[in-house]
Parts: sequence; C-alpha cells; structure tokens
Amino acid sequence: ECPNKKYKTTFRAIDGNGKEVKGISISIQRNDEKQYTAQSSKPIYLYDGEYTASCTVDNMQVQQDFKVNDGASTITLQAVPYIASGQCGDNLTWTLDQNGLLTISGTGNMDDYENAGYQPWYYFGEEINSIDVHEGVTSIGDSAFDNCSSVETVRLAKSVKSIGTNAFWGCAMSELIIPDGVEVIGDYAFVRCYNLFSITIPDSVISIGEYAFNECQELESVKISKGVANIGVGAFGQCNGLKKIEVADENASYSSKDNVLFDKDMNTLLQYPGGISGSYDVPNGVVSINKDAFFHSMVTNVNLSGSVET
Repeated sequence: ECPNKKYKTTFRAIDGNGKEVKGISISIQRNDEKQYTAQSSKPIYLYDGEYTASCTVDNMQVQQDFKVNDGASTITLQAVPYIASGQCGDNLTWTLDQNGLLTISGTGNMDDYENAGYQPWYYFGEEINSIDVHEGVTSIGDSAFDNCSSVETVRLAKSVKSIGTNAFWGCAMSELIIPDGVEVIGDYAFVRCYNLFSITIPDSVISIGEYAFNECQELESVKISKGVANIGVGAFGQCNGLKKIEVADENASYSSKDNVLFDKDMNTLLQYPGGISGSYDVPNGVVSINKDAFFHSMVTNVNLSGSVET
C-alpha cells in the first residue's frame, strides 16, 4: 500500500422504497480501527483496506462491509424493510428484515433465554438465514439462536466477549469466524451445527465449554490457540469427520500429538478425532483416558500402553 494513495469512494443510501436519499451521515470504520465520516452522494477519499460502513435510513440501521483497492468505487447502503423488531438486552435491539437478516445492535450484554421457545424471534426462526451482531454487543445470550436451523451465515463483532450455553445449537452455517476478543465459549454452544467445516479458536479464548462443538458432523479440523486454559468434556466429541486437532505449542494447558488432544504433559488423553479410522496405540506415559474420548469415533482398535491406569 502506498501511504499517500487514496481512492475516491461514494456512498449511496437507498430507502425502503428504493429511492436514493442524499445527505445521510455515513459512519466508516477501517479494519485497523480508524474511523471516518462521510455523507451519502458526496465522495470521500480512502486508503486501500477493508471497511465497514453504517448509517440509519428510514429509522432502519444499515451496515455494509466493503474493500477499497486500486480505483474509484460506489458503495450502496440499501435499507430493507423490517418484518419484526424488539429488545434483547437492556441496551440492545433486534431487527429482522424481509431478506431473513437478523441484526443485533446496541451496547452491552444480550439477554439469556431458558430455551429456544423464549427467544423474541422464535416464531420467525425458519425465516432467519443470517445473523449480524454489531460492534458494541458484548455477549451472545444462552440459547439466543438455538434451533435457528436455516441460519447459514453468522457475523460476530470484535466486541463480543462470551458466547452462551446452547447459543447456536443446530444452526446451519458452514463457516464461522470467532473474533479475537471472545474469551468464553459456553457449554453446547455449537452442538449439531452439522455443516460447520473448520474452527480456529483465537488467542483470546480462555474456556471452551462441555460439548461445545459436539456432533458437528462435517467438522474436519480444529486449531486451538495458546490462550485456552479449559476444554470441557466432549467439546469435540461425536464429530465423525474430524481428522485434525492442532494445539499451539505455546499453550500451557494442552497439547496434541498425531491429531489427538492431550493435556500439556500428555498424562491424560482427552479427545481422539472421530474421523480417523484404524488402530490406535495410546502413547506410553498416558495415565488416564478422558470420558467419551473415543465415543462414536471410527477407531477400530485401541491398544493401551502399560502406563494407563484409568
């Protein structure tokens, strides 16, 4: 990137009736956290990079990701009429538009829900195909999106610190970016997300709850970063496609060998990847094998070393 090179960028704000609205204030945030302000229909000059633009049109909040690179561009911010809206936290609101986008915006923690039936958007569950959690939201509530089985896209803001119990149970997304900032992934948070293909746990995560990714049948690889200090029982169990578990060498609590998850000193075998078939020899020095470590895996034979006690 040339530090003195900027490119002309123009924003068009479109209301719910498809008409362009001029003079709307546009908030722009670059991925390096720099912030800018523009007005719709008036050009602004921006450096190369990835940005998020947001504005309010017809009392509807609109947000759009975009890139600036090598040339002028026009970004359209289209207001899509809501079909439902409400509150989901002391300072949080939700909207569901006619395209199936559920947006959570505001500041602070999301409400927790006893189960899927208590979500304010429960009766629209089959219509929700994507979820966008805006910057300022600090938690995903318990059972927040439990059994929203049509959800294929999830975007979480960097401000999110915790993901609650059962939060995304049964959602259909194939990809998920857990932002670096999340510290806690709750019990059963992503159970039965059958299409989820791979997971990278960022450095910020400290705790992964019990059965957090259990029964994610398409999950093939998991990368666990250096910051994780607690992994609950069955967190990656019954994942019949799982073939690769990698733990950062710098992690003080856990390790991996031959794609098998152990504690740091390899005294306890915690999880065998469910998608690896054939015979497995438990390494010498392993004293105990965790509950459900081999449950519903494709292993055909487990040879215990003489050091195994339990």
